Amino acid sequence: MSARARTLVFRTLSIAFGLAILALVGASGCGRSNLNDYLVDGADGSVDGSDARPPEAGACNATTCPSGCCDPTGTCQTGASITQCGALGEKCQSCQAEGFQFCDPTRHACGNKVGSCSATDCSGCCEGTTCFAGSDPDECGGGGKTCQHCQSAGLACAGQQCVQQACGPQSCKGCCFGDQCLAGTDQTACGVAGQQCANCAAGSQTCVSGGGIGGTCQGQPTCDPTTCKGCCNGNACVPGTSSTACGIAGQPCADCAASGEACAGGQCLPPPPVCSPKTCPGCCSGNTCLPGNANSSCGLGGNVCVDCASANESCQGQTCVNVPPVCNAQNCPGCCDLGSACQPGFVDSQCGQGGASCEDCLAINPPSRCDVNVTPRTCISQQTQCPSPYPACPANLQTPVPTQELVCTPSDLQNAASACAAGAHSAGCQSFFKFEQSQNAKCATCLGTFDYNFQELTGLFECVAPFVDATCNHDTACIVDCTDSSCAQCPGAGATAQCQNQVRTGQCSGYYQGAQCIAQAFAGPGAFCNPNQYQGNVGSWMAGVGKYYCGQ
Repeated sequence: MSARARTLVFRTLSIAFGLAILALVGASGCGRSNLNDYLVDGADGSVDGSDARPPEAGACNATTCPSGCCDPTGTCQTGASITQCGALGEKCQSCQAEGFQFCDPTRHACGNKVGSCSATDCSGCCEGTTCFAGSDPDECGGGGKTCQHCQSAGLACAGQQCVQQACGPQSCKGCCFGDQCLAGTDQTACGVAGQQCANCAAGSQTCVSGGGIGGTCQGQPTCDPTTCKGCCNGNACVPGTSSTACGIAGQPCADCAASGEACAGGQCLPPPPVCSPKTCPGCCSGNTCLPGNANSSCGLGGNVCVDCASANESCQGQTCVNVPPVCNAQNCPGCCDLGSACQPGFVDSQCGQGGASCEDCLAINPPSRCDVNVTPRTCISQQTQCPSPYPACPANLQTPVPTQELVCTPSDLQNAASACAAGAHSAGCQSFFKFEQSQNAKCATCLGTFDYNFQELTGLFECVAPFVDATCNHDTACIVDCTDSSCAQCPGAGATAQCQNQVRTGQCSGYYQGAQCIAQAFAGPGAFCNPNQYQGNVGSWMAGVGKYYCGQ
């Protein structure tokens, strides 16, 4: 490989590698001078380059998060990530965990690129050659038929069909009285954002309107068991989960911290015992006592747990022995039990994913549950790793190879260049795709394949995919998969951005090194995919790439 080719790929992929920062793109409107700046800051002006939005006031729902989805912590995400996909304040989906290739950033729906997109290759619904899951508000349907846009018609998607929405945050700006949506400004039916109506009169309060849309009960209510599910701090009802204000059922709050105790389930309890040979018959992972019979946490007598799998050994009788486990990440999508049999990994006693050792969440002290809504699956009390371990990249993972479609006019491409100049996730770019979807849906779908900022790498990899071999497309797919999987459990946008930078030089670094394979394509037939050709302007890049793949 020539020195020039190596320089091109390092300019595109390096971030905190210990490599010198090389200039790749010219100064843009925001003063950025190289692609490394895009990887750190993000072309759309965000501080960390991630899609996560800042915390919004109130609960995460359709009112507070209309264009994104709600993650397990109740934080509104943009809903355009492969591990956090969705819209209208619904629960975020992990497209990757559900077997989909990507999250369409325009529709906020999980999908796959297929051939004809019909009943033969799509169990969901079709938009062009994209097969969507068929369970999203505006991409609803099954049997390979054209997707229905339920939300646009004021309906909901249930069972892959458009149905009448029940009263709730998605359908009511006032409050719900049963299944009836009321204005929410009445003294006896007061509320907002699709919550159940409250009777302010019963609590000697007043329903105060919030600008004509719903209302809230205000006044000096009395905190007691009839009005408070948490605990009473004077006349104020608080959740009752704090160590300084703990309680349930409207009882006076207790200060657990004053006596050196912790709040659990609304009660002050002594802190859990320190894991040691005196308290743990298995092995200690930090201050948690584990059974000690799993390949990833093996041991006995309260000693520190050992990862037998890292030495290609297996745990037998709570001791690592030189017998490689039969069940592993290459042949087991679930978890490996004590007999080296692959288990699905969804139950509390056998929890796990990606060929890791099954965890018995019930045997942990204190007992826990299997969280089936995270990737990889793990016990709820064990979700403290950021980044999470990444065993290996699936052998069959490939970056999709886009096909050329004559669907976008020169005017479409010119508008895309202007609207997306500030970044793929800027307000202007999102507005363009929403408009384009209503005017030329096929063009919107085609361009949506490349609707990513440079630091996300996905658009760059898909653009260059036809000009590299299958091995290279596997490596580029592994970069995205490793980064997304490693950082899926990080708490918040800041931690996620830090994790992404960390794994690029850590557990995912091998895949980044392998992606040098795109250098020759960037300098040859796929040169139109190189950001250097567009001075780092996302809009110009999208128009140039769109002209090749989507232009008439």
